[in-house]
Amino acid sequence: MIKEKQKDKVKLWVTRPALDVPNQQKILQDNGYETVCFSLLDIKIHKKEVDTSNCQAVIFTSANGIRAFVQNKGDLSLPAYAVGEATRQQALEYGFKSVVSANGDINDLSDTIKENLNPNNGILYHSAGSIVAKDLGALLDSFGYSVRRVPLYDALPCDHISEDMRKSIKNKEIKGVLLMSPRTADIFVRLMRTYGLDKYVRSMVIFSLSDAVASKCSGFGADIVVAKTPTNDSLMQKINDYFQN
Repeated sequence: MIKEKQKDKVKLWVTRPALDVPNQQKILQDNGYETVCFSLLDIKIHKKEVDTSNCQAVIFTSANGIRAFVQNKGDLSLPAYAVGEATRQQALEYGFKSVVSANGDINDLSDTIKENLNPNNGILYHSAGSIVAKDLGALLDSFGYSVRRVPLYDALPCDHISEDMRKSIKNKEIKGVLLMSPRTADIFVRLMRTYGLDKYVRSMVIFSLSDAVASKCSGFGADIVVAKTPTNDSLMQKINDYFQN
């Protein structure tokens, strides 16, 4: 927990979609931080039949994919493969019993699948958004895997920054921003540049869940702190370490 004298001074920006805000906000507040919540993605889940016939496993590259799969009554008895530990924890919380985690990006997930699953044992069901950063099927196709990628949700990018947020950024009230995915980082970078807030970002610390996220933000001249492992606990530890030192 941060030092008592610092608590009223450290305000952190939570950028997650609305459904994920309360959990991250509580963790930050329990550690003594103030928060400002302004989501950079809006999640719209589709109502769609989930057909996992002939599938040996289900793949999740985000918590939203898990939420969409569960809301559409997907089969929780299937083995699940998650892009990172935070996604793995979400899958377990939603009721999956067997979840294997990769190390935080799509290439790691591809390697983890190749190490653990036989392509001859069935299709891989990817519960995905309508837009994906990389095509997992393309990474696995040449190794004989068949990936059934089904867009179960839309992740709609925020197209503005509110006047209150712009004022807070310009007044240097926000000491850090938490970025949890490469796409969120892309949106953050675009909006900061669109609104001419580039020069103010360097007064913030960018807390990144992974190297893949951090790589999107290197042009601002800001401190970028990357979680040791792609988990909420690891990111929280990095935040505490930064503000205690």
